[in-house]
Amino acid sequence: MRVETIYDNLELDGRDRQILEREIARLERRARTFPPELAHLRVRLAGHGEPHPKLVETRVSLATPARVLEARAESRDARAAIHEAFDELTRQLERLKADLRGERDWRRRERRERLRRRLKETGAPDLTAIEREVGREALEDALDRLSDRVRREMTIRITEGDVDPALADANDVIDQVIARAAESWSRRPEGAGLDAWLWSLARDEIRRLVAQSALRETTEDLERPVPVTPPEEWVSTLGAETLDFWQPDETLSLEDLVDDPTMPLPEEVSAREELGRRAARAICDLPAAWREPFLLVAVDGMPVEDVAWAVDRSPDEVREAVEQARRFLRERLRS
Repeated sequence: MRVETIYDNLELDGRDRQILEREIARLERRARTFPPELAHLRVRLAGHGEPHPKLVETRVSLATPARVLEARAESRDARAAIHEAFDELTRQLERLKADLRGERDWRRRERRERLRRRLKETGAPDLTAIEREVGREALEDALDRLSDRVRREMTIRITEGDVDPALADANDVIDQVIARAAESWSRRPEGAGLDAWLWSLARDEIRRLVAQSALRETTEDLERPVPVTPPEEWVSTLGAETLDFWQPDETLSLEDLVDDPTMPLPEEVSAREELGRRAARAICDLPAAWREPFLLVAVDGMPVEDVAWAVDRSPDEVREAVEQARRFLRERLRS
């Protein structure tokens, strides 16, 4: 793999350079799917602002025969910016390799078969009308994004205690949303983007589950005594499940288990895992009014106007919520 490294108003110390070299070596191992002469990694590190400490911006792009992948991160800590950018690029690379192996197509076929059975059972129309208007590939991409959002939101709701785990079937929510979309496609609001409209339907389904869970909890509470003090195991495990939606979507392979001098040191791995845990908990601790716009805009990349329509708020309110969430997360992760 060809590697090009560019420094702009920045000098890395010996330790940071070593970490950068390890990240490049780690990515190179994962990119062995492609011929070395056809893979080109470009790394650009730039320093901005005052010298102590500078804001470090890391941009990485990997050109492959199938696609160009890009990631960016910035931090006052050079190591954090390097790790974050390479972690995101690695996630993209693993998704690309999965696509090339046909895993995405297999999952889509499985989903379509499940939906075919569901729509037939309920008597709802199929997806032909939507496919005809937006295109099959565009619809499948939108359903992939919807699936990710629903699973993430369900994980958060379960963690917060809003949804009873016994009722939390993400596939069922997704199927219900798609069935409603097929049935109401001709009556959808004008000007609503496909992603925003699907998410608005998903919000309705998740709210229904929240209401069901509250009713179920109320009924059960009437039938059992409430302990004066919560059991110790409840307290000791609180928040452990918040990591379910935050884990990198990488597949562990043999090369991950083999001792390799280019692998990060254990303390580096531990520090990065701890940062991931803290970030996951911080996101779960965000007020709901900030969290949803933040995830949709900053993480999913949905346009502000579409998010505003989906959550029934003004674009300015969405922008303010995203900024408030960013401030909250910065303060939480610094502490």
